[in-house]
Amino acid sequence: ARTAPPEPVRVALGERLRGLREAAGLTAEQVESALGRGAIRVEAAETGRAAPAPAMVERLLDLYGVTALPAREHVLSLARGEREPAWWDTSAVPVWLATAFALEQRASVIRVYDPRTVPPLLQTEAYARAAIGAAGPATLGQTSVEAAVRLVLARQEMVFAGHGAGQGAGHGPVVWAIMDEGVLLRSIAEPPVHLAQLDSLIDLAKRPGVSLHLVPLNDPAYLPRTGPFTLWRYAEAFEPDIACAHTVERDELIIEPGAVEAYHQAFAKLSVTTTTREETFDLLNTHRDRIARG
Repeated sequence: ARTAPPEPVRVALGERLRGLREAAGLTAEQVESALGRGAIRVEAAETGRAAPAPAMVERLLDLYGVTALPAREHVLSLARGEREPAWWDTSAVPVWLATAFALEQRASVIRVYDPRTVPPLLQTEAYARAAIGAAGPATLGQTSVEAAVRLVLARQEMVFAGHGAGQGAGHGPVVWAIMDEGVLLRSIAEPPVHLAQLDSLIDLAKRPGVSLHLVPLNDPAYLPRTGPFTLWRYAEAFEPDIACAHTVERDELIIEPGAVEAYHQAFAKLSVTTTTREETFDLLNTHRDRIARG
């Protein structure tokens, strides 16, 4: 007989299933009718009073249109009792974003490229608020800018919790970030916000676990045909790398080895043509001085 998951797991799973059902535009009655009389009591499952079997959760995911394997596995790992609920296991965080957070939390190396803005992982709170205001909170599955900012800050805290700023730090993942120099010229907020963001980048670039580089505006040697993306590598040799393309509406998780390798090749080409560590500091300080002079 299957052992029922503990209450926190049942509640988190129920909330996730309710959010997916509502996103699919289905009522509880429609779900029960589609799955067959007596197959499931939706209200009991969604409130955590009953724990649907993993096979039933799979049927629900099919019904709700959750087809991406990483997202399905993220929900099923709760249903199978394989993990404890995390802060992203709430209907306020869409399942595609929760899956990305969970994958990133386990990564040993995070590679990120952004040609538009400072990567969210490196944004100050004020800069994040301006960037989200310009792009819209729906890019993080939220209805308000403040809710989206809280997600950005929670993600940063998760990634950098083991870093610290001291020389002996280094227990968190290695973060290797590349962004376009044009990002430093793009004005999305008042000058003080940009100055504070540049100060933060300079500080982050000094940390042993962070490698920050810029694609120069003058004669860039390589420009990939892509928008921003992230690559995650894991300490376990058997666990393959995963790519995440940050598209217009949502993050697209990429697990097909050939496609992931294409993103790795793009990042590798970028990494050998960007600024060195010293050149990065020079450019950051140059742009900081430009903004400070007004």
